[in-house]
Amino acid sequence: MLAEDVLPSRLSRAQLWISQFVERFPSEKVGLISFAGNAHLQSPLTTDISTIKLMSSLAHPSSISTQGTSLSAAIELATKSFSTQSGNHRILVLISDGEDHEGEALEAAAAAVRKGIHVFTVPLGTDEGAKIPQLVQGMGKYKTSANGEQIITKPNRKLLREIASKGEGQMLDISSGEAVFDILKNEFSKIAKKDIAMQSFDDYESYFQYLLIFGIILFGIEICIGRKK
Repeated sequence: MLAEDVLPSRLSRAQLWISQFVERFPSEKVGLISFAGNAHLQSPLTTDISTIKLMSSLAHPSSISTQGTSLSAAIELATKSFSTQSGNHRILVLISDGEDHEGEALEAAAAAVRKGIHVFTVPLGTDEGAKIPQLVQGMGKYKTSANGEQIITKPNRKLLREIASKGEGQMLDISSGEAVFDILKNEFSKIAKKDIAMQSFDDYESYFQYLLIFGIILFGIEICIGRKK
């Protein structure tokens, strides 16, 4: 998460993306999930985007007690976090480097589909990868393996593509900047059109619930765009 192949770091890039997303959809419900070996709901659904920005800015590996990476735990918790009163047209978007130490992410994505949820993924990090910074007794060092070699972390695009496929969604490119949000909106509209006949999809957010999980090794966010009352 602290790898610096995406400046200033993968974590900072994800936090920026979160801010951009909630600003793009300011009236929608947003919640926060942190995850490592397991997942925790950090903030219930809210339309207060300042709360989500604050909670995401506080996210750091040191705040997670159970180390490791379980994408399946994050997907499962996100699936359960949808309101039982929401509509059937629901979407998960996972932004992650794709590291998964526990496995079972594909099964979790397939289970989400069975509940009427589509899963999209957004890889974070470069194919060249980067070393993992860590503080040791106040000094900056890099994480090493058991044999003392510096660990290089690279995004697992293959796994993230498979998760999106199992989740009947799509893998997206975060490097496309603002365009990725237009792509997401278009994809959401396509799903909506398949699920229900409507006269207009200009205000599709009013009818469907969307949930985004942002996860980089130890970090996750989920956003729900709920049915307006």
